[in-house]
Amino acid sequence: MFTAVRKLVGDDIPLSFDANNGHSVSTAIRQGRQFEAMNIYHFEEPVAQYDYTGIKQVADALDVRVSAGEHEYTRWQSRDLIAQANPDILQPDVVKCGGITEMRKIAVLSDTFPKDFVPHQTLPTIGTAASLHVVASIQTANKPQEFTGVRPELNTIFKEPLEFKDGHITMPTGPGLGLEIDTDRIKTFAL
Repeated sequence: MFTAVRKLVGDDIPLSFDANNGHSVSTAIRQGRQFEAMNIYHFEEPVAQYDYTGIKQVADALDVRVSAGEHEYTRWQSRDLIAQANPDILQPDVVKCGGITEMRKIAVLSDTFPKDFVPHQTLPTIGTAASLHVVASIQTANKPQEFTGVRPELNTIFKEPLEFKDGHITMPTGPGLGLEIDTDRIKTFAL
């Protein structure tokens, strides 16, 4: 499948693969070597999230970049992930790690122990806006964030929805996260 997608989009579009903690170390290394040949940008969570030794084995064995961190809920867990697993990319999730303040503290670690910073995303719209605000202020955020796709049914609950155009998301500029809920629209979802 990846070979077909790579052929379709060309080499200029970064492709990534999320194993979702699904491989053994040996399988992840085998799969990762295939990804290297396909110019895959990064390999997310190739082995169990808390198997720091396994993550390190995979990261050390491959040239394709390994990412981890969506299941680390504090800067201390992220520090331990870096020290023990040494992934190439940190992927904290603003919803899981306790919000913008903790995510920014994790981002400082990515700068201190040079790691790329690519936030994970489990909550479209509000989570996307929160992550955008963090990455806009972080030097190591060279790829803004994992994007799970446009969710029009969720985006319509805001007076000024997030704008997705040509592969980019426009940073909201209003107060707070820049999103104001349309209370009349919310009422249409009530049961």
